[in-house]
Amino acid sequence: MSEAFVYLWYDALNKMYYLGSSIGKDPNYAHSSSVMESFTMKTKPAHMHRKILDRGTHEEMLALEGKLQTNRKERCWDRYYNEVVCDGVYGGFGSGENNSQWKGGVWANDPVTYYTEYRQTPERKAWRREYDKKLNQTPERKAANKRHTAAYHARKKAETQGEGTLKAFLK
Repeated sequence: MSEAFVYLWYDALNKMYYLGSSIGKDPNYAHSSSVMESFTMKTKPAHMHRKILDRGTHEEMLALEGKLQTNRKERCWDRYYNEVVCDGVYGGFGSGENNSQWKGGVWANDPVTYYTEYRQTPERKAWRREYDKKLNQTPERKAANKRHTAAYHARKKAETQGEGTLKAFLK
């Protein structure tokens, strides 16, 4: 029975990968990375490409995910958005102190910890600025920014003109 699968995302814009697994119940599920750009299958950017590597039971796919990530960590982990390697236990990352996301008595994916200790670091902010610059250089994004800017300026111009410049002369 193929209840789960292992997938590999390729971000063509940044030439980076993300390797993960899913139990396959949500057809709109894309990934669980907290580092890679957030999206669903319905909102997938054109520069993101997913390949299903294998299908099987949940336990088999967790084991395969851990094996593949360990291999990649030894060879080219800097080209992956993954932060930790799946250990194939308890949803993939162990439990409690054995979990790499357990930092000093708090979960690293705790929203308060995550936003104050990870998302707000100077390194993360600099990385995000560079990522956004690259993202805004795609032809699709440039066109969208141009449309947005034109609409914004038209709206502001209409607001400053009020009801029109001829109103005072028409009374």
